[in-house]
Formats: sequence, C-alpha cells, structure tokens
Amino acid sequence: MKWVAFALIIIAVWLIYSRRKGKITMTKEQAGLALGLVRKELAEIENKRQKIIDDGAAEGKTVPIESIFSRFENESDEFVKLEIEKQKQELLNKYGPNLPVDVVYRLMKQWDPNEESPWSDSPGCFERHLQRREGNLMFPPERRIVTHKEIEEAREKDRVEQQKFVDKVNAFVAKIKALGQSATPDQVGDMLKEIQAILEEAASIGGNIEHYVRTLEGTEETLMQSMTEVIQDIEEPLKEIYSLSVSKRSPYIAQLSRIDSPILKEEQLSTLLSEDLQTISLEGYRSRAFAPNYRPNEADISTHLENAVSQGFSKERAAQIMAAWNEIKDE
Repeated sequence: MKWVAFALIIIAVWLIYSRRKGKITMTKEQAGLALGLVRKELAEIENKRQKIIDDGAAEGKTVPIESIFSRFENESDEFVKLEIEKQKQELLNKYGPNLPVDVVYRLMKQWDPNEESPWSDSPGCFERHLQRREGNLMFPPERRIVTHKEIEEAREKDRVEQQKFVDKVNAFVAKIKALGQSATPDQVGDMLKEIQAILEEAASIGGNIEHYVRTLEGTEETLMQSMTEVIQDIEEPLKEIYSLSVSKRSPYIAQLSRIDSPILKEEQLSTLLSEDLQTISLEGYRSRAFAPNYRPNEADISTHLENAVSQGFSKERAAQIMAAWNEIKDE
C-alpha cells in the first residue's frame, strides 16, 4: 500500500497548502501524478489478489453454489426470483454444485456494474476456448483451471488475429471495387471462392468482426445472384457449393480445424459437448451419416456424459445433450 499512502500524502500536502492561500493550487500534472500512483498500487493489489485466486483454483478449492445464492432466499419479487433461478441453473449445468474459486471470483466481477468483466463480449477463438474450459466438468481437472495470465494472452492473440482479418477484408473489398462492372464470369467465380474462404476463416477467428462478416455475406449473396443471371444451369451447383461452405462456418468445426487450434486432440469431445445444442445436434447427424467409422459416435457421447455426471455434472443438462445428439433423424 506504500504507493497509495505516498499519493495520499501528496494530495494532503497540496490541500493544506492550498487552504492557506484560500484556493486549490494543485496543477493538472500534479493531480495526474497522484492519480497514476493510486492506479499503480491498485493494479498491484489486484495482481496479488489474482495470484491468490489462481493458486486456490490450482489447489482445487471450491465454493458451494448454494452459498452464493443464499442471500436471495427471501427475495419476494417473482420476476427477480425467476431470473435468479435461471442464473443458478445455468451455473449448475456447467459447473455442478461446487464452483472453483477462480470461477466465483470472475463471476463477482461480471455481476458488479463497477467492475470490468474478465471476459470479452465477443470472444475470439483463443479466449472462447478458455471460456469452454473454465471450471467445466466435461474437461479433465487440470484443464478446468484458467488463470488471469492465460486470459490476457488469449485476448492479445485474438486482437492481433482480428486486426489482420480486418486488413484482409479491406484489401478484398478494394479489389472488388477495382474490378467494378468489368469483371468477367470467371473473375466473379474466383471472387466467390475467395469470399467463401474468407468467411470460413472468419468463423475460425471469432471476436468482434461481425460487421465485416455481415458485409461479406451480403457480397457473397450478390455474387451468387449475378452468376445465376448470366450462367445457365448454375443455380443448383451454386447452392451445393454454398451449403458446403456454410457447414464449415460452424465455430466449433472452424476452430477445431485450425492448424494452431487451442483445442487439444484429447479434448475434442469435451469441447463439442460444451457447445450449444444445435451444434451438438448437427454433429450427431454427421456422425450417423458417416457411420460406422466416424468418431465421436453415440457410445462415445454416452460414456463421456456418464463420467461428467459422476463428478457432479447436471443430469438434466446431460439428458438435453443426449437428446440434441439424436434430434436430427436420418432421412
């Protein structure tokens, strides 16, 4: 706390001095220095606090979920009660009845309007996988621990990658504008292939690039429409090409397929079962369509879920996952 104390002394001295003169005489630079010292000390305190939390998580320390919500037991507002119960169930679905201390600490920050959320609103590929792993009973115990340093490093990786993607999109748009109305059918076809490849790449990157994705999708639609107008009998082949490309734009598939994917080979199933039910359902259909050698299969899913439930994973959520896996029936 020495820096905070020093900063406060500086402020106090200047206030006393200014009172003698009847006015505040601290300059903008001096006030900035004092504020900077306070911020530095607060950052050091947060780093020390985060270290304690990370160490506690590594030691397997947990907090019962019931103790977190016990203060809401006497809540009378029905709407608030429903929201609290919904939030509690979501946490139970992922973490089980006991939450790792690092998860609790990050949740407290997320719920505090005066604190900055530890997670991005639109996480990129590397941060997204940390979110999957965090305290998740689908993953091995050692992979459930996510440190503050890992989050910072993942965010920086994602930031750099997203900026490179934006530069690529801007260069592509400039190329299209340069061609203008003079583009030949072959050039339009090449542009369509390129734009679909970029959209598939976008799915593997994630993050705050939605605006660029929407723009690319609009351009893709325009290119397909222009091709159907000038090339005979191309509509059906174009639909097939489009459908194949869209199937590759699933974030799970795209991120799994990356050469530098953060998803380890041995945790692919854990990752899949941590995705939304629609993604799980589509993978179930794909598994049956390419049976009997395609993995994972239904037996893999069932065994993994049983293991997670034995460690405290929600039985209700496990049942939802299994139902989603079998939802899309073979035609």
